[in-house]
Amino acid sequence: MQFMKSNIETCLSQPDAPQPVDGPASALPSIRARLELEKRRIFEEIKNYPRPIAGCDQHFNRLLELRNRICQELDRLAESTKPLTEKPPTVGLA
Repeated sequence: MQFMKSNIETCLSQPDAPQPVDGPASALPSIRARLELEKRRIFEEIKNYPRPIAGCDQHFNRLLELRNRICQELDRLAESTKPLTEKPPTVGLA
């Protein structure tokens, strides 16, 4: 099985990745797209990993770790870009 790089930083810094033009906010769609692409690649590699899977298989364990990190980053990104739905409490003058 050919070893593929599973490095989030490499994925995000690849030259074919769209480059932001208007600062950090404009980079979010690009970052999200690259993370989703890497997540799909890792899920596919895990799905096609040869059986049986030994508990001491370092490459497979690394794939699981990367999958979890990417999912956590996507969750954080979604949370940070979620619009504020609650209004701050108002203080009445007595």
